[in-house]
Amino acid sequence: MHDDNRPGPEPLADPGASTAPALEPAPLLTRRAVVQSAAVVVAAVGLAIMLALPTSFVVRMPGPSFDTLGGEGDDRVIVIEDRKTYEPSGQLRLTTVSALGNPESRVPVLRLVRAWIDPDEGVYPLEAVYPRGVTVDQTTQVNQADMVTSQERASVAALRQLGIDVPSTLTVVETDPTMKASGILEAGDVVTSLDGIGLTDFDHLSSLMDTKTPGDEVTVGVLRDGEPLDLAVETSASPHGGDDRAYLGVSLEIDFDMPFPVTVHIDDVGGPSAGMMFALGIMDLLTPEDEAGGQVIAGTGTLETIAGDVGEIGGITYKMRGARDEGATWFLAPRGNCGEVVGNVPDGMTVASVETLEEAYDAVVAIGEGRGAEVPGCS
Repeated sequence: MHDDNRPGPEPLADPGASTAPALEPAPLLTRRAVVQSAAVVVAAVGLAIMLALPTSFVVRMPGPSFDTLGGEGDDRVIVIEDRKTYEPSGQLRLTTVSALGNPESRVPVLRLVRAWIDPDEGVYPLEAVYPRGVTVDQTTQVNQADMVTSQERASVAALRQLGIDVPSTLTVVETDPTMKASGILEAGDVVTSLDGIGLTDFDHLSSLMDTKTPGDEVTVGVLRDGEPLDLAVETSASPHGGDDRAYLGVSLEIDFDMPFPVTVHIDDVGGPSAGMMFALGIMDLLTPEDEAGGQVIAGTGTLETIAGDVGEIGGITYKMRGARDEGATWFLAPRGNCGEVVGNVPDGMTVASVETLEEAYDAVVAIGEGRGAEVPGCS
């Protein structure tokens, strides 16, 4: 009887075949590998989404600079008509700061990481640049208005610094009903004098008012419908508090009678910080001296008054770096910014500190004549 459970005869060995056991083919992906791969994909997608998410920060960086002496003919940055001008050999560059991000266009995380790494860029909270409740359009309009004001003030300050008369007219727009001038001074009155002293401009009026205290009575000379009047007005304290100055309590419109047209052509730049460099450019073009003397001089600073007081600005470290990148070796900085300047001056650049337009002009002349070492710096 044949027993099916008995082992049968061993098959004959094939001398050409391998005697190694056959291997099971490996699966393309084990279950663990699938899970790990999926986790990596999910993590990568999550990271990509996170890096692309908008943030509440603004990136600030060096912006372009513009040579106020640049261009030819009607394409000059500064165009002066009906007056002889002189060809410069150097450059006087106004500087800017560029910003990335606003309430309507947020900066993604990945771009912030780059800004944190780049020593020429900085990251700021959105509210530090765009206050809450203020739209991008409103901010742009304010910056454009500041630029127009700075150009007008620069033109007047430059001409007066050169001894060219620029008359101005101060016209009452409205009176504050809570202050003593209400009912005495009227809209349309042209203010001509204070306590018998003829006024040259608003800064002159402001300086005279600085000698008064609230409650003092002053005599305001005006032209009303062409008729001269002397009006007794009691000065008032600020309705908002915070200082002890005396106020007339009127809003004034200031009109300058320029002896010849001065026009500044520059696009996509806002704010007041180019005032000093505009004024220096106008002065250079109107004088036969070659003030800059072939040097590339950059700078920044507001003109706080038409008398030429230079005010401090923001973003000066970025402005110095931007000027360096465009070949400037000298930089005119408001003295009030010296605390930020020290320790942040780019290699190859020398900074001169100034407080007035007169000091800035003298610094340009000294640099152009090779006497830059004589100009005070920041320390």
